[in-house]
Amino acid sequence: MAEQRSKRNDESLGATAPPAAAPPAAASSRRAADWLIMAREALLDRLPGVASTPPINRDLPAAPGPAPADLAARLRSILQVVRAEAMDEHGCRVEYDAIRRSPRYAAYRQTSLSA
Repeated sequence: MAEQRSKRNDESLGATAPPAAAPPAAASSRRAADWLIMAREALLDRLPGVASTPPINRDLPAAPGPAPADLAARLRSILQVVRAEAMDEHGCRVEYDAIRRSPRYAAYRQTSLSA
């Protein structure tokens, strides 16, 4: 009787045998799925006429200007100042008219458009 009670408690607590290892067939089905995905991608590339050749401009030098990380850091710092200036004294509301009139916001827009 104690064994039956123990068995019921184990079942109610979700105690089960450890999961069995995946059968070898699972590995082959993953390979088959990978193959199907690659075949689908190749087919979809051909339908709209997308070539899988390297881009023509691969050997051209990078465009002049700041590095993307530098530009992102500069834009982020300008925008943080603009936000701080546009908040009301309680820090709860944004004065959007102040943002529109802000010379720093104009610099932010000019910097983001020139990139």
